[in-house]
Amino acid sequence: MRAGATLLGLKAITLAARTLLRLDPVPPARLPLPGGRLRVLFLAHYRGLSTGTRYRLAKWAEHLRSLDHVARLDLPVGEPTAKRLEPWHLAERAEFHVRLLASRLRSALAAGLFDVAVLHLNDLPFWEYGAPFLAREIRRRVPRLLLDLDDLPVVGGESEIRPRVRALAAAVDGLVLGNPEIARHLPGRPWHHVPTCVDPAEWPATDRSEGSSPPLLGWVGTAGNLRHLRAIAPALAVLCREDTLRLRVICSEPPDLPGVPVEFVRWSARHEVDDLQPVDIGLAPLADGPAERCKCGLKALQHMAAGAAVVASPVGALRRIVRPGATGLFATDIPDWTGALRRLARDRPLLAAMGREGRHDVETRWSFAAREPAFLAALRGPGAGRPSP
Repeated sequence: MRAGATLLGLKAITLAARTLLRLDPVPPARLPLPGGRLRVLFLAHYRGLSTGTRYRLAKWAEHLRSLDHVARLDLPVGEPTAKRLEPWHLAERAEFHVRLLASRLRSALAAGLFDVAVLHLNDLPFWEYGAPFLAREIRRRVPRLLLDLDDLPVVGGESEIRPRVRALAAAVDGLVLGNPEIARHLPGRPWHHVPTCVDPAEWPATDRSEGSSPPLLGWVGTAGNLRHLRAIAPALAVLCREDTLRLRVICSEPPDLPGVPVEFVRWSARHEVDDLQPVDIGLAPLADGPAERCKCGLKALQHMAAGAAVVASPVGALRRIVRPGATGLFATDIPDWTGALRRLARDRPLLAAMGREGRHDVETRWSFAAREPAFLAALRGPGAGRPSP
């Protein structure tokens, strides 16, 4: 009863906001995008410290400012409020919806000050019915609107996107995709491939050749992705027993990995680099499913930036990020994982060489500077020229 009343109230508030926007005066005539300095509005779907907001929006905003462009990042809530809402029950979800709606309204009314707006993932968090009116209203006010997707936008384990996401993709001028695989789910829409990047300057590259103790294994991710780590637990248990290895897990929750000595570190955006730095062999296991094929491989990139070798599943973006034999190894089943980890654990020179090569790849292929032409081409749109591959 309470849930039904809450949802009914959210619907009423959302429809009232839609009416308010439609009553707003017609904005001034739009001008073509300039060829020089850009004014970019980034619209976050998550809190400021979330991985998606930081790597897909905030760091690009910083990079654009360093190039003398104007960039503004609009967040749904401030960090104190985000922390207070962490229990994520019905009341917290409802409050977040209302706060994000208010933030989007302010962004829509200010959109005319910008040349291009970049919307991350969705225009509202839980509004699965009706038209994506906020995106359409922002598009009415800004010369160019892009939808940034670094994941397949599905709900609760679904393998295909819902009609509203298709309507949202149709309401924007183009898509910015962290993984080209996502384009297969939204056929016919113009898109630009801008992978999730890391800034090498933030990651001190560690020389792994001098290590004397057994190498440290490492995994970083959200609690919802611990299932991928649990899937390779038998291989980890064998290696930890044979070579006295340890596993560092950086997450919001400790894992349950029988037979594996775990060094649990609670994830923190502030300490992320320092917590990952000691890891010698980074783990990037992933199931081979529709959603997983659309992920962007950030875990592997973070390990490579720190100079660690990587063992990964050959799924989605990981197939492009990891160069087997050069920056890491691929593994598909428990024997594969056991063999790959055993090989690196017992060959320190190979581990160090892969770490150096992975760091070089981050600098030349997966940094913000390397992908700058592609991102600027996406922001400027047709006629901006093709970026270098």
